[in-house]
Amino acid sequence: MFSEAWCGDCAQILPVIAKIVEASNRKIDLKIIIKSEHKDEMQHYLTNGTEAVPKLVRFESETLNEIGSWGARPEKAQAIAEHWKKNKATQTKEEFEKELHLWYARDRGQQLQSEMNQLLK
Repeated sequence: MFSEAWCGDCAQILPVIAKIVEASNRKIDLKIIIKSEHKDEMQHYLTNGTEAVPKLVRFESETLNEIGSWGARPEKAQAIAEHWKKNKATQTKEEFEKELHLWYARDRGQQLQSEMNQLLK
């Protein structure tokens, strides 16, 4: 997973991913990569042309072939972000961040877990 310490989405998502890894009984190996320290590698995993984090990339354990990726937010959180990008004139960044993190608090990782189940299938 590409991540950054300053990223609010990473702060919301990484603990849920860590719990999924823990529950896998060592069937999943999680490596956290700091995006700013691995810019060249990040270029292979852009989201809509940007270095959005968190970005989770799944590899087959035997061959290390990429078999899926996910990021940077759960679908509903992404919709909130897209709405803000289109409406910056009527909503401040602080209002957007409050709305986004309120959504994370109410969702309690449910949508992320659902999306991770789909990725792991």
